[in-house]
Amino acid sequence: MWVFYIHTEAGVTSRRMIIKTGLLNQNIEEMLLHATETVEFKASLFQRLFNVGTIRVTGTGESDVVFKNITNPMEIKRRLDDIVVMLRQNQRR
Repeated sequence: MWVFYIHTEAGVTSRRMIIKTGLLNQNIEEMLLHATETVEFKASLFQRLFNVGTIRVTGTGESDVVFKNITNPMEIKRRLDDIVVMLRQNQRR
């Protein structure tokens, strides 16, 4: 089963975040950024030593997108937080 998770691509655009996993069988998860409710960071001691971690982005409803074992997770979380705040401010105008 590990073959299905060898290949992972993740990205964030100005409108959505996307994660594609799998080499033979492909799974694509995406979420619109304006639907984001929370951005959570999690890392074990071992992960923190190597500057990797997991970010879970929870959206409205039951959807969530999980970036597992990414490098520099705190910087990515900070950027996601900034984007979400900016989108919320623009929606209020």
